[in-house]
Amino acid sequence: ELRLYCKEELKYTLPIELGFNPVGDKIRQGDGATPEGHYHIDIIKQTSSFYKSFLLDYPNEQDKREFVQWQEQGAVTLEDTIGGSIAIHGQGGKGQDWTLGCVALQNQHMDALFEYVKRGSIGAGTSVLIAP
Repeated sequence: ELRLYCKEELKYTLPIELGFNPVGDKIRQGDGATPEGHYHIDIIKQTSSFYKSFLLDYPNEQDKREFVQWQEQGAVTLEDTIGGSIAIHGQGGKGQDWTLGCVALQNQHMDALFEYVKRGSIGAGTSVLIAP
């Protein structure tokens, strides 16, 4: 679920869909996992190929450090990449986890979140916590 807080008040609790491999942290590009950690909304797109979207700052410095550690431990190869372009976006509502690592919501729920963007309650630089 996605929980939207505004000034420490819970405004919405919304159903989400994740990467097609929804259990565990993202390790490398193509693994179908959604990254776990603290992120920020960097770019707000009123239109995208997935209706509307908030692009996150994945990979951030913590993700890059973890990726190097996974390489050193042999969990990923030197040919693997960390990936990128993780977003909170629309076109959800399929009833199963299906994205390549993003967080999908139903379009009407994206519209509701965008109302907060318009009012300035959230926006670029907004904190996002993706937790198991």
